[in-house]
Amino acid sequence: MNATTEQMLIPKIKALSTQEVAEVEDFVDFLTGKARKRSALDRLLATAPALETAGAVPISKEDIAAEIKVPPKPSGMLARQPLLPHPNHTG
Repeated sequence: MNATTEQMLIPKIKALSTQEVAEVEDFVDFLTGKARKRSALDRLLATAPALETAGAVPISKEDIAAEIKVPPKPSGMLARQPLLPHPNHTG
């Protein structure tokens, strides 16, 4: 992030409520995780031709994506809120 972007974002973040800041944090964590997964997938796909040359069975991008898909760990606002029963739940 460059200084101009930072100077533009910091005052906006400071004006948010605590809950809204937690939402921003969750979103930033989501974007970071998304970029990390994309990078890992790109590195894995880059090795595919060498694996095929070595005799490994080719796999599709969809197969790879299914293998690396992991449920996200709750963080930020999601981790801070207790789970409450739905008001209409009778059980």
